[in-house]
Amino acid sequence: MKLWLKFALAMSLSLAAVMAIAGYMIYSNGSQVAQRAQDDVMVESVKLTGRFAHQQADISRLKAERDALELAEQQFAKGGRMDPGVLAVRDAIRELRERRVLELTKAETELESAWKKGVDEVAYPGGNTFRYPVTFGSAETKGWLYRYRGQDDTYYELLVPRDVNKAEQGLLRVIVWATLLVILVGAGVASFVASTVSRPLAVLVHDIQQIAKGMLNHRAHGEGGGEVGELAFAINKMAKNLAEARETEVALSIREREVELAGEVRESLLPDRPPKLAGYDLASLHLASADLGGDFHDFITFADGRVGLLVCDVSGKGVPGAMVGSMARAYLRSELARGGDVREALRTVNREIARDIRRGMFVTALYVLVDPKTHRATLACAGHKVPLLRVAKQDGKLRVVQPEGIALGFDKGPVFDRRLEVVDVPFEPGDRLLLCNSGTLAVADADGSEIGEKPVYAAVQKHAPQPSEAFLERLKTVLEAHADGQPFAKDASLVTIARA
Repeated sequence: MKLWLKFALAMSLSLAAVMAIAGYMIYSNGSQVAQRAQDDVMVESVKLTGRFAHQQADISRLKAERDALELAEQQFAKGGRMDPGVLAVRDAIRELRERRVLELTKAETELESAWKKGVDEVAYPGGNTFRYPVTFGSAETKGWLYRYRGQDDTYYELLVPRDVNKAEQGLLRVIVWATLLVILVGAGVASFVASTVSRPLAVLVHDIQQIAKGMLNHRAHGEGGGEVGELAFAINKMAKNLAEARETEVALSIREREVELAGEVRESLLPDRPPKLAGYDLASLHLASADLGGDFHDFITFADGRVGLLVCDVSGKGVPGAMVGSMARAYLRSELARGGDVREALRTVNREIARDIRRGMFVTALYVLVDPKTHRATLACAGHKVPLLRVAKQDGKLRVVQPEGIALGFDKGPVFDRRLEVVDVPFEPGDRLLLCNSGTLAVADADGSEIGEKPVYAAVQKHAPQPSEAFLERLKTVLEAHADGQPFAKDASLVTIARA
């Protein structure tokens, strides 16, 4: 049986029995209290009415005696000359009349002080029965005067004290005792049901405490079925989910550490600032994406004044991509910084990378070596998708230069060595060169539409005459305007150099 049904049945049956007993108590005791109160009121009414009638009878008797004595006295006064005996009788009658007047005055005063009738009249149906409020004695006890007018205009009166407190107090005691009985029985039933429910719940509490201590493999035992069994099932499911969540949290912490490590590696891949080169204006820009990767750009300076500009795309994301990018950067810097033949340096780097990275990963590279003495630019491309962009000052046109070559790490040597091509690029005064990675052309808007080559190439041609830092800021504005608040899908690296 479900807990709510068990509780409802127990409480309903118990309270029904209690209310039946309480109703009987209220009825029987209330009837007795009402009967006693009614008897008390009737007794008091008889006493008051009898006392009132006695006082009125005395007043009527005294009035009759006074009137009779007055009449006798008047008769004596009409008799003319009286002998001494008659005078003595007359004086005795006069004295007796005066005494009755005093007694009547006293009786009327006592009756008036005994009770006072109010003016608020209540007429009952029939028109011959009325009720008036009265006040008894100096204590001003409240009551009622009921007056009945007979057919001969004779009034019959009944005085009733307004004392109903006895009945009210008696009924109040009965109600209070009945209420206490209901409360006590209800508390007993609730305690019984609570003890019945608390036993399996205590077991569940112990199970939850064990789970709270970290014992996520502990399982709850639901006694009695019903909601308790369902709760135990839910607790076991929760413990299982918590165990899975803890495993996920551990994996997530590892992932967060990997992301943090990848971020640190990516920061280490990027140069602090471009080098200074007399007669040239260099600048770089890296726009990070939400997904960490290993794409990077770099500058390589030589003791003889030459400067190498490098932009690379790395396959893979996260820590693997960052580690491959870090390894490729180390190899490229090490070999290219030797200052020897660019083709041989890239062939050596390819063999090292192909040996160390797993199958399917690769690195593309676009490398420009600028010699300020000869104003010569040497270009090599290792599978880089975005060509070198050159804007000539002489005609303002944009030209693309992309020598042949495959990505680093695809082939251990023969194919890479045979396909790799190194070319010289004209670099006249006022010309500008731009190296960028595929992430620059992959910037997408909310609909997933990539910016592509034409808008970027047009912006490069338009803003090429500006200083290098301002030039890259204009390109950044173009890319962000197309993204319209969307995060970049890939890192965008841009390196530019202009000849003064």
